[in-house]
Amino acid sequence: MPRANMKRWEFFLILLVGIIGGCGTVGPPIPPEDTAIAVKLQKAKEKEKEKAAKAERKPEEVAPVQDEVPLPSTRPIGTR
Repeated sequence: MPRANMKRWEFFLILLVGIIGGCGTVGPPIPPEDTAIAVKLQKAKEKEKEKAAKAERKPEEVAPVQDEVPLPSTRPIGTR
């Protein structure tokens, strides 16, 4: 093989490896049971059940009405 053909094959091989490697992980997909997604979903469901049980046990308490607090004026101070 001449040297020019060898460089083409080297270039093609490097390009091919770069494209395959750039497409993501190489190998079989990972099942969702092995990732943290399933655990997060399970915890979220448990939290929802706890909130529902808590809402059934105790009704929300209404805060007592307080007197109005005087607020400062909204007029700008200064001449910018």
